[in-house]
Amino acid sequence: MNTVFESNKTYILKVGGIFSIAGGIVFMIANILHPRADNIDEYVNQINAVADSDIWVADHLAFFVGALLITFGLYIFGRTLTSDKGMLWSRLGEISLVVSTSLISVLMAIDGMASKSVHDTYAEDTTNQAAFQDSILIEEIDVALFSMFIILFFGVTFLLYGLAILSDTEYPRALGLVAIILSILSLVLGFVQAFNGLSDLLTGMLFPAVATFLNIWIIALGVIMLRRSM
Repeated sequence: MNTVFESNKTYILKVGGIFSIAGGIVFMIANILHPRADNIDEYVNQINAVADSDIWVADHLAFFVGALLITFGLYIFGRTLTSDKGMLWSRLGEISLVVSTSLISVLMAIDGMASKSVHDTYAEDTTNQAAFQDSILIEEIDVALFSMFIILFFGVTFLLYGLAILSDTEYPRALGLVAIILSILSLVLGFVQAFNGLSDLLTGMLFPAVATFLNIWIIALGVIMLRRSM
């Protein structure tokens, strides 16, 4: 831990814990409320689900806020590690966090806002082939960005922080092992979706489940940070 963080250890841990807990809760709620179409591998079903949803934009803004809070929490957590190996992995995690935050900003802007407008236009006139092609195109972009986000944020980032915990003595090793296992599952799901596209099993069931467990993980990390600040 550097001098600035060491001199404000209690305050830093408390802020990091609050960010982590709040981010995990917000992201998990957004994940639960997220509208999901049946037979999601058919883009037209996803298009209709977006057009029919009244909370699509608000839900994706919640995703963004949750991810941002998690980013702050993980950054602060990494700064509380003390060993050279732990700090090395956490610094690499910070780089992944920065790229992930940039990626989710683009993803939420396109999938959360632009797609709603485009899909609404098609829903108003389903005979408009130009509008339909626009909707298909934006769905293709969404899938690509979403797959990369799963790989980078839930996969690479949590893997690096899991390795940081295992390389340090400040936090329970079991916490690091859980993060590594869930991050590897995320990497597999992200790559499979990148190659095969959306599916009810992967996109609608498996990934939301893994994301929920990672949200619980970040909340647990936040609780540990808060306890250490007391």
